[in-house]
This record gives sequence, C-alpha cells and structure tokens, in this order.
Amino acid sequence: MQRNNTASEHGARFERVLNSRKEKIRGLWKRGHKYYAQLRMEVGNGQTRPKMIPLQAATLDQARAELEKTRTHYREGKLPSPGHRPLFSAFADEYLKSPIHGQKKQSTRDGERVILEYWKKHLGGVRLDKITDVIVKSYREKRLAGEVTARTVNKETVAFYQVLKLANDRGLISSFPRVRQLKQKPPAKRPLLAPEEVERLLGHCTADVTKNAELLWYYLRFLVLLVSSGAAPAARKARQHPDRCSGQRAKKFFRPFL
Repeated sequence: MQRNNTASEHGARFERVLNSRKEKIRGLWKRGHKYYAQLRMEVGNGQTRPKMIPLQAATLDQARAELEKTRTHYREGKLPSPGHRPLFSAFADEYLKSPIHGQKKQSTRDGERVILEYWKKHLGGVRLDKITDVIVKSYREKRLAGEVTARTVNKETVAFYQVLKLANDRGLISSFPRVRQLKQKPPAKRPLLAPEEVERLLGHCTADVTKNAELLWYYLRFLVLLVSSGAAPAARKARQHPDRCSGQRAKKFFRPFL
C-alpha cells in the first residue's frame, strides 16, 4: 500500500502552519516541534517535485523569516540540490578529475593527490554536508601528534578546502566549516653568502652557463657593493626593478661602482 507522503516514519504528520488569523502560511509546514519549508525543486529530466527542507527556527516568527531566506537562496541557486550528498572520498576523486585541479602545476597536483588520501582515510564514509569543524580539528590534532609540522598541516587543510569549495560551487553544499590556521614557526633565516662564495658564483657567470652571463656578473657585483656599503634601500630597488637594468644601460650604470 502506498504511504502518505506527509506521514512521518514515526507516525507524526506534516501539518500546515497557521498565522494569528488562522490562515495557512504558504510553504510553511510543521512536524512535531520542527518547522519545514516546502519548495518545488528540480529533480532531473526537467521535472520538479515538492521537497520538505528542515529549518532551524524554534518560533513561528523565526520560521517565517527563515522560509523567506530559503526561498531567496533557492532563486539565487545557493540552495543545495535535494537528495543525499556524495561521500567525501567519492567527491575528492571527482575533484582530482576536474579542470580546476588539472590546470595546476604537476608538483601541486601530485601533492594534493597525496594529501587527499590522508583526508579520505580520516573522514571515512562521511558525506559532504556532514563535515563539521570538529572533524577538521580532529584531523589536525591527529597529524600534529604524528610530529607533522603546523606549516604542513595548514597546507593539507588548504587542499581539503579546495574539494569543499568545488562542492559548494556545484551546489552540493551551501557552506562548509572553516578553521583558523595553526600558528607556524617563522622560517629560518638563510645565511648570507661569504665573500669567497660570491667570488665562486661570479666565476660561473660565463656564456656556457647562462646567455645573460655578462649582465648577471655586473648585477651581482653591484648588489654586493651596495650591501657592503650599507646602501640596502638601493639594493632593494635594484632587485624590484631588474627590467630597468639590462644590456648596455646596465653596463653604463654599473661601471662607475666597480
């Protein structure tokens, strides 16, 4: 026997919600103590069907406001499509096949592929719309306990967000949890080259090493002179505008300093 589509699996039924004048509020229903918005949504093949969307409202005024907000989101295409959301593991594979992932550098693609395997093992069979900030934080704690650096964990979280962002763009989820990045230790300062190391570097500025050997020789010698003389601002300016120091112009400009 066909079941009434307004009946709950537990026996409760959907009931129309009335306003203070005992008039039905279009599109607003209630089952037990929970409010629902009824919208006619596409279900594929050009067909539409009324769908009940649970609301978070606890009072009638809140429910009416949330109903209008839900209608607006649906008109703007921001409301997730009906039905079960894909598992994260399945959609992560979809992301790896997407043009968004494909247009990245090979090293980036390889890194994301490895990182997403970590996330797939952690999330198991969790669906996209069931991912919470608690799940994200538990992943970070697990990785940190394995002596992974905060910088690496932050990079792994960014790759994870790429998958959720694509799911959001495709209308599978309306939002996703974001957590603050972990504090990272500042990178170690790189030691400056010793004078003898600079000389060895200059010795390799030959035509068989680089086609711009002569220009590079003048440029390096000039920067060494500026730094050793305390003219750091000028050195920074030279690094920021290398296009202004090319060819014969560079030779003419650098020669008085050498």
